[in-house]
Amino acid sequence: MPRERGTPLYLLSPWKAYMSDAEGINGIKDISLEGIVWDEISGSAAIVNGEIMKEGQEIGSVKLLKIQKDGVIFEVEGEAVKVDLTDE
Repeated sequence: MPRERGTPLYLLSPWKAYMSDAEGINGIKDISLEGIVWDEISGSAAIVNGEIMKEGQEIGSVKLLKIQKDGVIFEVEGEAVKVDLTDE
Protein backbone atom coordinates (compact mmCIF):
# COMPACT_ATOMS: atom_id res chain seq x y z
CA MET A 1 0.00 0.00 0.00
CA PRO A 2 1.52 3.37 -0.98
CA ARG A 3 2.35 5.89 1.70
CA GLU A 4 0.22 9.07 1.68
CA ARG A 5 2.01 12.24 0.67
CA GLY A 6 3.27 14.20 3.67
CA THR A 7 3.29 11.22 6.00
CA PRO A 8 6.63 10.95 7.83
CA LEU A 9 8.65 7.81 7.20
CA TYR A 10 10.90 6.42 9.90
CA LEU A 11 13.39 3.69 9.06
CA LEU A 12 14.75 1.80 12.02
CA SER A 13 17.41 -0.79 11.37
CA PRO A 14 17.07 -3.93 13.49
CA TRP A 15 20.73 -4.74 12.86
CA LYS A 16 22.27 -1.75 14.61
CA ALA A 17 22.74 -1.43 18.35
CA TYR A 18 21.43 1.82 19.78
CA MET A 19 22.08 3.45 23.12
CA SER A 20 19.82 6.29 24.18
CA ASP A 21 21.24 9.63 25.27
CA ALA A 22 18.19 10.20 27.51
CA GLU A 23 19.98 9.13 30.67
CA GLY A 24 21.31 12.06 32.66
CA ILE A 25 19.20 14.80 31.06
CA ASN A 26 18.57 17.27 33.86
CA GLY A 27 18.24 20.58 32.07
CA ILE A 28 18.15 22.41 28.77
CA LYS A 29 21.97 22.37 28.49
CA ASP A 30 21.77 18.58 28.12
CA ILE A 31 19.29 18.78 25.19
CA SER A 32 20.42 18.36 21.58
CA LEU A 33 17.66 19.15 19.06
CA GLU A 34 18.77 17.21 15.99
CA GLY A 35 15.78 17.54 13.68
CA ILE A 36 12.07 18.18 13.19
CA VAL A 37 9.61 16.20 11.08
CA TRP A 38 6.78 18.65 10.41
CA ASP A 39 3.34 17.13 9.77
CA GLU A 40 0.24 19.23 10.49
CA ILE A 41 -2.10 16.31 9.78
CA SER A 42 -0.64 13.38 11.71
CA GLY A 43 1.37 15.37 14.24
CA SER A 44 4.96 16.49 14.11
CA ALA A 45 7.95 14.81 15.74
CA ALA A 46 11.30 16.05 17.00
CA ILE A 47 14.59 14.19 17.16
CA VAL A 48 16.04 14.98 20.58
CA ASN A 49 19.27 13.36 21.76
CA GLY A 50 18.70 10.59 19.23
CA GLU A 51 15.11 9.91 20.37
CA ILE A 52 12.03 10.47 18.19
CA MET A 53 9.61 12.43 20.37
CA LYS A 54 6.06 13.76 20.16
CA GLU A 55 4.46 16.58 22.14
CA GLY A 56 3.83 15.66 25.77
CA GLN A 57 6.66 13.14 26.04
CA GLU A 58 9.48 13.46 28.54
CA ILE A 59 13.19 12.88 28.15
CA GLY A 60 15.00 12.79 31.46
CA SER A 61 13.51 15.56 33.60
CA VAL A 62 12.56 17.70 30.55
CA LYS A 63 9.10 17.62 28.91
CA LEU A 64 8.48 18.43 25.23
CA LEU A 65 5.57 20.88 25.21
CA LYS A 66 5.28 22.06 21.59
CA ILE A 67 6.91 21.33 18.25
CA GLN A 68 7.16 24.27 15.85
CA LYS A 69 8.58 24.44 12.34
CA ASP A 70 11.75 26.16 13.55
CA GLY A 71 12.19 24.76 17.04
CA VAL A 72 10.79 23.03 20.09
CA ILE A 73 9.43 24.34 23.39
CA PHE A 74 10.43 22.32 26.44
CA GLU A 75 9.31 22.52 30.05
CA VAL A 76 12.36 22.73 32.30
CA GLU A 77 11.83 23.06 36.06
CA GLY A 78 8.35 24.50 35.47
CA GLU A 79 9.44 27.07 32.86
CA ALA A 80 8.90 27.02 29.08
CA VAL A 81 12.19 27.21 27.15
CA LYS A 82 12.44 27.32 23.35
CA VAL A 83 15.31 25.60 21.55
CA ASP A 84 15.66 26.68 17.92
CA LEU A 85 16.74 24.09 15.37
CA THR A 86 19.56 26.43 14.28
CA ASP A 87 20.94 27.05 17.81
CA GLU A 88 23.65 24.40 17.47
